[in-house]
Amino acid sequence: MQPFAAIEGYLGSFLTGSLMFPGAGDAQSELDIVVLIADEAAPRLQRRHQVVIDRGPPRRKEADVLFTAWSEQAHAGTTEDIRHWTAGLARVVDDPSQTVAALLADMGHVSEPFAIDRMKLHFLELHHCWVKERRMRERGELINAAYMVRLGAQAAVKTLAFLRRTWPPVPHWTVHGLRHAGVPAGVIDVVGAALVGPADQGLEALLDAVRGQLDAAGLTFHRELLVLDAWWWSGDGQVIAARWGLGIM
Repeated sequence: MQPFAAIEGYLGSFLTGSLMFPGAGDAQSELDIVVLIADEAAPRLQRRHQVVIDRGPPRRKEADVLFTAWSEQAHAGTTEDIRHWTAGLARVVDDPSQTVAALLADMGHVSEPFAIDRMKLHFLELHHCWVKERRMRERGELINAAYMVRLGAQAAVKTLAFLRRTWPPVPHWTVHGLRHAGVPAGVIDVVGAALVGPADQGLEALLDAVRGQLDAAGLTFHRELLVLDAWWWSGDGQVIAARWGLGIM
């Protein structure tokens, strides 16, 4: 990191990218080096992206170097689950300003009230998709039904992640991310079956599995759909939905 330390406004650096994800480490995994720069110095950066090449043989990209203003990193993840999840897995390399580790810890943290609100939102989305998927299938609209299954599975993954007080994983790392969070293998299998199982399987088994996980955690909000629906229509529910929802309700 010594070459970066000489950059005006240098605050620190950390590693992210798929090489830092749970279960990664093969030849397809990628590494990103994020170099944080103070906001006042960022406009004077000559470049914002650099590629580190392993000349091999074989010649291949070894890492991306991303020069990022502090405020861009601090605010980029405010409405993006992916940015929060990757921040929780990032590895601090250099932190001379004593701020980088705290920023990543803050981005990766899931508070209890926030987790409950997100579970309420995404369980409602899952239930909504279950209802709509059945209606579409009864009408013979199989493409629409399949699309609702995909969206319902996404809502289920988010519910299961927040149940374990972690951010949902990036979509292409769903199985590894859920496993890393401690979701039982049998439940992950049900998620997979909804996505790649028989076309007419629908969401019922997945909905039941998520209900079972919420029950096991001692939660009850999912058993009171009228109350949950009233929460969604409330001011608090609408704020959460507008900021974090899948846009399907």
